Amino acid sequence: MNNGTPKRPVPPKKQPAEPHVPFAKKLPKPEPPPGPKSGRKVTEDGGLPPMLTISELLAKNYPRPAELIAGVLHRRSKMTIAGGSKTYKTWAMLDLALSVATGTPWWDFPTTKGRVLYLNFELDDFFFQERVTAILEAKDVSVEPANFASMTFRGWIIDALVLEAVATRVRNEDFSLIVIDPLYKLLEGRDENSAGDVALMLNELGVLAADIGAALLIAHHFSKGNQAGKESIDRMSGSGVFHRDPDSLLMLTKHETEGAFVVECTLRNFRPVEPFCVQWAEPLLVRADLDPARLKAAKPNEQKYKDEDILAPLRDNGEMAHQVWREEVCDATGMSTATFAIRRRSLFARGLIQKNGDLWSETPGPKTIKTATGRKTSFVTEPQDAE
Repeated sequence: MNNGTPKRPVPPKKQPAEPHVPFAKKLPKPEPPPGPKSGRKVTEDGGLPPMLTISELLAKNYPRPAELIAGVLHRRSKMTIAGGSKTYKTWAMLDLALSVATGTPWWDFPTTKGRVLYLNFELDDFFFQERVTAILEAKDVSVEPANFASMTFRGWIIDALVLEAVATRVRNEDFSLIVIDPLYKLLEGRDENSAGDVALMLNELGVLAADIGAALLIAHHFSKGNQAGKESIDRMSGSGVFHRDPDSLLMLTKHETEGAFVVECTLRNFRPVEPFCVQWAEPLLVRADLDPARLKAAKPNEQKYKDEDILAPLRDNGEMAHQVWREEVCDATGMSTATFAIRRRSLFARGLIQKNGDLWSETPGPKTIKTATGRKTSFVTEPQDAE
């Protein structure tokens, strides 16, 4: 009931504040770029690339893109260098970038001198500077100030604005090569195993290269484990789009020689390049006279658990039901049930265990077998598990 007391005014709701991200810098929203963008977009009103008849196509006089790396990479093309962890990918990309900036050979491939923009998403400024200095000293070259520019994004929030902001900043610059190191920093929460997500990201990079008229160089990583038994294009982590998208793909796979790698080139617009080897000679990877067929072989799988660990309960008890045997082994060793199933099948295939009805036992042999019943069992084929 209202007794005449005035109601308190309701304070206005506070707008939720943006989440605070400490020690991180945010990119300002870029100003609209002047003029049309090269990355054109299909519109609802039918905006499409021109449709050319065969006569119109053949009458065109398209200029051939300049080769930045002879026999390997053109301007306006995309190139990926891929390798496992600690395969000196960043060193190789910095070497390539500085080789283009100075017009000096890279891995014995001639380069065309041009301006380079290096987008560093991983290294601290100090270590980036240290590596650039070391490579220039090792190559005994100097760079014209205008020919090499870098932007370090370590400590920045990386989102969809990055590439747009970079394109706006450098669209009127005549860069021959743009380096993005490493690529995974641009995933922005997208799934590298999703073909759609990866295709969208790589398309954004292609628009950047087209806008500026430069070649694009990116680094990507291999999946985990030894890669010697895989085809070169199957070694990269994530979606298959990663190896189908680039015009030039260079794979660095470990050689059996320490510090050496086999380089395999998959090229869309050039004649094939035979595999060759490079070897680490700090601070450079340099050509090495090694057999590229001798990839580093995988080490034999070292079993964490011995056969005796799994056979011990059978030796102590004679015959055991599967579930009881499995629980005793897993409790004693910490083995997972999946590993137990794999190891049990291996023991059966080698004739070391046998099954009689629902009970398992060790196959009798010349050694003394401790059994509970003394009953002999027949050797039978292992049935399929119902579990």
